[in-house]
Parts: sequence; C-alpha cells; structure tokens
Amino acid sequence: MTSSLSVTVPGNQSGFGFVYRTLTNIGARKLGRTLTGMELSDDQFLSAFESGSLPAFHHIDHLRMTFLYLQRLGIANAPRMIVEGIRSFARTKGAVELYNETMTRFWILVVAEAAVREGANSFDDLVARHPELLDKSLALKHWTPAVLNGEAAKRHWVEPDAIALPFAAEPTR
Repeated sequence: MTSSLSVTVPGNQSGFGFVYRTLTNIGARKLGRTLTGMELSDDQFLSAFESGSLPAFHHIDHLRMTFLYLQRLGIANAPRMIVEGIRSFARTKGAVELYNETMTRFWILVVAEAAVREGANSFDDLVARHPELLDKSLALKHWTPAVLNGEAAKRHWVEPDAIALPFAAEPTR
C-alpha cells in the first residue's frame, strides 16, 4: 500500500510548504513559539543554518537542509557539508551530545533516495511525494533503539540490526 499526500488550498498558495507553514504557525502561536525556518527562502534558510542563527532545528528542518545540500552539491559532496553543518549547529546550540552519525547518514541516504534519484524539484515536491519522511522515527524500522541510540552509532556508521535498508547503504564521507 502506497501512501500519498494530496493538498488543495484556495488561491495561488499550494503545496505542502504552504500547508505546513499555516499549520505550524497556528501551533506556534498556541505554544508561544516562533517558526524555525519554513518562512525563509531556501537561501535564507541555509544561511541561517550555517551561521547557527536558527532558533531551533527540528526534523523538518533537517530534511530541508539535507535536500537543499543534495540538490546543490550532489551526492558526492553534500554528505560532508551536511555532517559538518549539523555538528557546527549542535556546537553553537550547546547540544554536541545529541549528534548521531548513523542517524545523520541514514537521513542523507533516505533523502537522496527519495529526492535525487526520483527527481524531486523542490522540498515541497519531496514531501508531497514522500510524506513518510516526516516520520522522524523511520530509522527505528531498521535499528533497535539500543543500537541506534548507542555510543557506537553516535560516533560512526552502524549497520542496521533490525531490518536491512531497502537500498544500498553507502555512507559517503
């Protein structure tokens, strides 16, 4: 069974990005928080990420950053920038202990498989074609929590211990 996302919104606003921004703005107002990066253009978003000036960095922000670097730099060069960027952002926010190499490499592989190899033209297009990417627990289908959250997985790539990945895992450095 394939899942799909179909969104229809009034006026000239369309796509997942509009819906996400609208729903997140409503939620952010209720929680008294500001939106992290979805209101920024791609260039503004990457600049804010690279400078560490985003107030937070949620799962959807990780996906967007990964997609943009893959789109701009390609699969051969993007992984290094993604890893360095996340580590730098974590240092800036005092959250170095949260970095997980296996998790980072997994999401690079998943986004590359979904976007680059299938030709997603924008981040909205990627999420519309693959809403399953929004499930931040997706990696737990392939790793047990003990392994994925373990010290080895935080330091370097660890092969899945639950279910093999459905594509070649080549964690490029």
